[in-house]
Amino acid sequence: MKIKEIHAGVKIAKNYNSYQASLVAELDDDENPETKGKELMKNALAIVNEELESFPKNEREVGAAWESKKSKNALSVKHSDKDEWEDVNIDDLEATEDGYLQRKNNRTLTFRKIPKARRKNDKMPLYRIYESGEGTNA
Repeated sequence: MKIKEIHAGVKIAKNYNSYQASLVAELDDDENPETKGKELMKNALAIVNEELESFPKNEREVGAAWESKKSKNALSVKHSDKDEWEDVNIDDLEATEDGYLQRKNNRTLTFRKIPKARRKNDKMPLYRIYESGEGTNA
């Protein structure tokens, strides 16, 4: 059996974010499939790393928020470092262009809305939460 095509992909998942790139290449008669595959993997990893570097360095993802089942005017928040859920009233948040801001206990949290096209189903969060400013280890 002769190999004619090589597929390679990289996926990095971090909290509720995932970054991925998949590449396909046709294989010439004289090319080694393993060498070509490693080359594709390096290229896919470079693409994913570029995506990761495009995010602000002073932000780190700290959780996600869903629409609350208890109230239309609240969000159910799950922080990455806690087991408990927290209900946050939307009126207590500061509206921004792409979501909300919450300033609390010397922390600034950004609730960034996930576009509907990127939400694969209703179980995915409506917002990703990022901590910005001092105290982030990005």
